[in-house]
Amino acid sequence: MSRHALTLAAVVGALVAFTTVAPRAQDAPKPVKATITLDHNTKVGANVLKAGDYQIVGGAADVTFRRLAEDSHGDTVTSTAKPLVVPCTRKALEHKADQTELTAPPGADGVPVLKEIQIDGSAVAFDFN
Repeated sequence: MSRHALTLAAVVGALVAFTTVAPRAQDAPKPVKATITLDHNTKVGANVLKAGDYQIVGGAADVTFRRLAEDSHGDTVTSTAKPLVVPCTRKALEHKADQTELTAPPGADGVPVLKEIQIDGSAVAFDFN
């Protein structure tokens, strides 16, 4: 085999290996966003979220909770507090949820424990079990 043919074979082999191993952006699940209100302090994983409004973003393997607050004009803004990122399992639903629903039964101490979130218009649920 000539040196040119050998180089071409190596380049083609590298391209084939790269396209089969490299993750593709189109394979990543689309983030799911919503605004939720917690009426009570609620446990999520090892953390407790204070009662209030939150913007949530569900990713492939976690949900990010950002506290919302009102500015001096009464407009809702994202708090400057560090967001909480909680690992979870993303599950496919048979149908899109027709409302945002949080499953949070009371724990042994009476504080609600977030188990699952379904977001209006989305066909995924986020499971914190």
